[in-house]
Amino acid sequence: MRIKIISFMTPLYVVGFFVLTWAVWAHTTCPDSAEATVLEKARVDLKFKQPDDVVKEKPADKDVLKYTSIYSGEHWRPDAKLTAFVKSIENHPLANGKTKLVKYKDFGYIAKGYGTRAKHFKKNTVEEAERIMIDHLLASNKVVDRHVKVDLTHHQRNALVSLVYNIGPFAFSTSKALKALNNGDIRSFKIHAFDPKHGFVCAGGRHNKGLMVRRAHELNIWEKGSYYSQLDS
Repeated sequence: MRIKIISFMTPLYVVGFFVLTWAVWAHTTCPDSAEATVLEKARVDLKFKQPDDVVKEKPADKDVLKYTSIYSGEHWRPDAKLTAFVKSIENHPLANGKTKLVKYKDFGYIAKGYGTRAKHFKKNTVEEAERIMIDHLLASNKVVDRHVKVDLTHHQRNALVSLVYNIGPFAFSTSKALKALNNGDIRSFKIHAFDPKHGFVCAGGRHNKGLMVRRAHELNIWEKGSYYSQLDS
């Protein structure tokens, strides 16, 4: 009887392995033969927590979140430029009120709102999309705090938070870019993070034009504090 149970469970483990392997393809660097086994590991989902200090503005005609930005430390919160950039790069029609909140396919998962997983939604409102986006940014900043060992300027931190928001904590924490950054090799870091050939520009094992554009914008944030935005004024 014990042998039968083991033989029955084995296919389930095989199926689970291939599902996890597919998940890591999304938003990562293009694999080479030496890194293939590392990139086959599953990405770790960001864990979301509701920030106590995020509140709704009083006007009822628009669902907008009001919060005070803090640039560093334990109580870091994203500023208006970073949130505008993420909204613009992820789903500017939604931010500008030109489309409805709907599910869409991203690499490796079903997304909703501003590039976040649809499974996190319960109310299906634009307000909730903003809240989940901010939660994701807060979680991404914690990943930066946990793994980056060098001092960062405000704009450099924002660039990294956007990067982690997009590629996930596993790809960032195991990357050549992070290793170079912590070693003080900024030139190599920028190549491995933002370069259109060697950076985080692949999805599903192929170079992705949209990711190349995003990495270029994040490099502008890192170097110049210049933020791309398509939000209507």
